[in-house]
Amino acid sequence: YPLFSDILFCDEKYRVVIENFLEPYMNHYVVDYISEAIYALNLLSESARGRAHFFIIEEVNQYFDAHKKSDIQVNNPDLIPALSIISVEGKYEKLCKILLVNLFIIENDKLDENFELPDKSIIILHKSGKFIKNKLGISGGSIGLFEGKRIGRAKNLENLHAEIKAH
Repeated sequence: YPLFSDILFCDEKYRVVIENFLEPYMNHYVVDYISEAIYALNLLSESARGRAHFFIIEEVNQYFDAHKKSDIQVNNPDLIPALSIISVEGKYEKLCKILLVNLFIIENDKLDENFELPDKSIIILHKSGKFIKNKLGISGGSIGLFEGKRIGRAKNLENLHAEIKAH
């Protein structure tokens, strides 16, 4: 079963910021049915081999269909919807829509005391990952050397394989 970090792909310039935001979910396995997750959990438990977290596509689809909300429209050309910069296989789209709803990327480097917090239920991420803003506050700081290296590992290997084959 794939890890969540392996089903998601985005342009290299946005990987750090998307990975930082999705950090709590990067090592979740993605399975189709709850029975698959339960089987894996039983195996881990019986063999005393640790713990795992799962996204269950069947449950995700039911949740998405029951809680459909329209995305907040933002009239700011500096804000890029996060969903527009990622690519993911069709069966995982609803999961990404749930996790990235109303999330926007800003490319402007200007961060000073005049920077307004969003007044809607949106989250703004700086393109380099140096800050995350929501209506209640802001967080951020320095970016680590290895951040942004987990997203799209499988897709990166496919691309590298194709490039090697072409040479």
